[in-house]
Amino acid sequence: MISLRQARQQRSWSAAHVIHLMLMLPLLAPHASGQSQPATPRLSFDTASLHETKPGSEEQNSNVPLGPGNVYSPTGGLLVIHNYPLVGLVSFAYRMTSGQLSTFENMAPAWVRDTHFSVVARTEKTDVTKDELRLMMRSLLAERFAMAVHYESRQTPVFAAQLVKPGQPGPRLRPHPADGCSHAFPKDAANGALPPPDTIAGGFPAVCGGLLMMSSSTPTHYLIGARDVQVVTITNAMASWGDLGRPVVDQTGLTGNYDFALDFIPKRADPPPGTPAPPTEGEEPNFLYAVRTQLGMKLEAQKQPVEVLLLDHIDHLSDN
Repeated sequence: MISLRQARQQRSWSAAHVIHLMLMLPLLAPHASGQSQPATPRLSFDTASLHETKPGSEEQNSNVPLGPGNVYSPTGGLLVIHNYPLVGLVSFAYRMTSGQLSTFENMAPAWVRDTHFSVVARTEKTDVTKDELRLMMRSLLAERFAMAVHYESRQTPVFAAQLVKPGQPGPRLRPHPADGCSHAFPKDAANGALPPPDTIAGGFPAVCGGLLMMSSSTPTHYLIGARDVQVVTITNAMASWGDLGRPVVDQTGLTGNYDFALDFIPKRADPPPGTPAPPTEGEEPNFLYAVRTQLGMKLEAQKQPVEVLLLDHIDHLSDN
């Protein structure tokens, strides 16, 4: 799997998080604006060890993909996370969108973004779901960091994703055919690692239900794709793919599930959303140009109420 953390260390962890950490984005609809979160049951791990990772350790891994998707290979109730920033654990626990993550990072103390931790936790519920693991992680964060958060709706600058030609998606955004495909992400039998995802014709990933970063035929490009996902799944992650600085909301009007593949080169400064100029001869396609020509979408600046996760309190790690 491509590590964006190594490729773009000079950029914020927020950008790396969505592509490196959020490997399997779900069929995820945003929370309704102004609507309070429903009460959730309190679940806890039966045993859990959480400790700070020594500086200098570069490798990050987890036996469960830490993105907000529900697709993962069952682990028998074991969760092992190595060397992730605390904000990554919070993002997993609260199933953050890229916009929520950016807001949370901006208000959190620097050590929450910069200090890395490892977790080994187990539940006796061997058929535990990923949502249940998230709730258990919330309890662990509350116990070890005295962390308290709440949701709030705020009027926020956003980009609205709209079709360039109403009703006509681009050539690399297609309605998902009723062909059936696996929603399980297989592990390497030798070491339990997540292998690079295969692709099918058109550059779409072979696995359905998750958003994946794949190997592009051009080394300087990112190739991101998914099959059998809602369009809101795609737009929710665009802010970090393009380093846009604000959330992206779905105004395409497209319903049902779609397949997509987006091939682009990341740049530090794309032209403002609206009508990005095509690349000059010999120049690589930037993110906005790729979104327009491959997905058939444009981004329009607006203001809308957006639900954010706010940090009320957090302490340094207590004893295990």
